[in-house]
Amino acid sequence: MSYRKILVPIFGSVNDRPALQAAFALGKQFGAHVQALFVRLDPIRAIPYGFVGTDLSGYSAQYAIELAIKASDEAQKVAVESFNEAIANVGIELKDKPGARTDASTALKVVQGDFVEEIERESRLCDLIVFGPTNDDAGHDNIREGFEAALLSGSRPALFVPSVPAESPGQRVAIAYDGSAAAAHAVTAALPFLKRAKSVHSFEIIAAGEKSQALGDLRDYLALRGIETVEHAVDPGSKSTGEALSLAVQAQHCDLLVLGGYGHSRIREFVLGGVTRHIVQHGTPFAVLMAH
Repeated sequence: MSYRKILVPIFGSVNDRPALQAAFALGKQFGAHVQALFVRLDPIRAIPYGFVGTDLSGYSAQYAIELAIKASDEAQKVAVESFNEAIANVGIELKDKPGARTDASTALKVVQGDFVEEIERESRLCDLIVFGPTNDDAGHDNIREGFEAALLSGSRPALFVPSVPAESPGQRVAIAYDGSAAAAHAVTAALPFLKRAKSVHSFEIIAAGEKSQALGDLRDYLALRGIETVEHAVDPGSKSTGEALSLAVQAQHCDLLVLGGYGHSRIREFVLGGVTRHIVQHGTPFAVLMAH
């Protein structure tokens, strides 16, 4: 198992640069084709709600459409510049249909529509989706919505990277594991990383004195593939699970965390909090691979 096609949505913001940098680094690492995707907003979607089903020739509707087209033009220009700059920096080859090659290649696809729907559609035939940071003010709403759409569709694992990604993410890998289906799915989705990692650390957030077989089960499963793990049972104390996990991963100097995304329902995570929500909102200095 390997990653052969990597999807990287770009939005025309400063967050495109770290996303492209990480995607191209992974493309070289795995010999994968990197498909960059820019989605232009369908200008009809910008028409004020009150005009739907009525006369669309009014000034307000026309003005909204013109603004949407202008915004898409400007965002596309920034996205293309970031894409071309990233290609120049890493020397990756442009190729629309690379076929069964073993060296990295890339292409930029521009479509028009709803970006959430388009990202979800494109994610169905890829192996990994890479997003930039989701916790700042530079286009983070679009990135977060696209990230959640791709993750919750369950099609493919989603990786989001910090503003300064590691040169080669996945050298020291952390796994957050509690025995849940989401966590198990994330582990199997991350196997290409785990096989190449220099060290793998497994973490379970569990109160002092409690016992769990989760990390032992994970250790035995990965041992079948020749992957050794260093186990860490972390007592969160007064900290939230997300905060305790993030600090524990940083203490081991890991550059990638493998995590089951939205292990509870999305609504329950929103109401009660949760590791996924903490990570997405607060960000991390390391990359995070999630699967639902």
